[in-house]
Amino acid sequence: MVRLKEPFDPEFFEARRRAEYDAEGAAEILRIIARRLRNKEPLGEPAANFLADAFETAVAKPEKNRLSMLGQELKLKTLNRRPKDWFKIGKFVYDLISASINETQAIAKGAKHFDVSPSTSRNCLNTYRNAKKVHDSFA
Repeated sequence: MVRLKEPFDPEFFEARRRAEYDAEGAAEILRIIARRLRNKEPLGEPAANFLADAFETAVAKPEKNRLSMLGQELKLKTLNRRPKDWFKIGKFVYDLISASINETQAIAKGAKHFDVSPSTSRNCLNTYRNAKKVHDSFA
């Protein structure tokens, strides 16, 4: 059994996961940190490290690049498009298929619903299926 250094922080973990795919997830990280600071609550190690890493990385850059780098490190800005949330898209398509919708139609519906290409929708489905297979092997 793996022992965690401190209690698991599901609120921060979910916001951090979402930040990779969604700018609102990045904003939620900062809301969580701000709320905890205002309420004089402990940040928790993951949130404290996230913030400290962002500051350290930004100040290590030349002065003209610091603000931009801080935005990137806080996940408020990206250099290119954010990757898609394979779990959300893959589960959506998988659930459609489980509800007896043809796989090709389900992939097309997933692509339309999430505004991605059909190949991205298919790739997310395949990644979800692989992750589900691994997960189910532990059950």
